[in-house]
Amino acid sequence: QLPSIAIVTSQASQYSVLADFQLTAQQKAIRSLAYDLHLPAYVIAENQIGKLGSPKLTILPSPQALSEKAWQALMNYVAAGGNLLITGPVDRDEHWQIIHRTADLGLAAHVEPLTYQNAAVRVADRAIELSFAQPAQNWLDSLRFDDGSTLQETPHGKGRIFWTSYPVELSEGSHSTTDLYAYIATRLNIA
Repeated sequence: QLPSIAIVTSQASQYSVLADFQLTAQQKAIRSLAYDLHLPAYVIAENQIGKLGSPKLTILPSPQALSEKAWQALMNYVAAGGNLLITGPVDRDEHWQIIHRTADLGLAAHVEPLTYQNAAVRVADRAIELSFAQPAQNWLDSLRFDDGSTLQETPHGKGRIFWTSYPVELSEGSHSTTDLYAYIATRLNIA
């Protein structure tokens, strides 16, 4: 039996100049879940998305880009009752062409360069502080939700999409990733 959490990796990013960022995001996602939160997870590459199954939570860590096939599979998973956490933007396809995925979901947001060191994701009554090193500021994008929020929870079919403005796994240290995952796991009653 598969664990209740899946991590989907973006090969569109992994096979690009952002490969090191994507590998870091994957490692931090796994370490935060397994080591810090003691929550087992399994990893699915985007070209193997057909093997996703029906986890209670799927995490798309700091993707920046994702194939349209993988995106549609994730949307079908959510529509059938799954929960998806996306950190940062995913408005580019596998060829790095712009696709307005947030707009297609009815989210008022736009992608912008991540050109700042400090940010925060507001969850419930507290903030998860983030700090981005210079390489992240040079290469990565973030989302700006028009309502000023940094975490959106959107229903889609029978499931939900949790979407943060920032590529949380690519911030300095692991505490912010662990704190975000703990919050989402608690919201979904994953013990």
